[in-house]
Amino acid sequence: MKKEKLLKFFNEKNELVNQNKAFTSFNLKCVNRFDFVVSNQKGLVGNSVEIKSIKDLIDAVKEYYSQTKKDYRECIVYSPNVNKESELFVTPKLLVL
Repeated sequence: MKKEKLLKFFNEKNELVNQNKAFTSFNLKCVNRFDFVVSNQKGLVGNSVEIKSIKDLIDAVKEYYSQTKKDYRECIVYSPNVNKESELFVTPKLLVL
């Protein structure tokens, strides 16, 4: 999946979290903190997407966090024993503070 589509997927997940927060607190729009977990296994339907290149993932995560002070490099997490030569999937994992 290309950077633009990955970014759209991340923003959709962010919006879902913001909508859920609106039920329990102030209706604030924010960039939610995710770890973007890379693995060779597809997650639940709608929860992960296949990626074609690590570069596209890095570019999308970098842009997702572009308006924050968060270091995007800390947010890309590789599952143990991930094989970068095989199919790759990314799953956003919400970080709860």
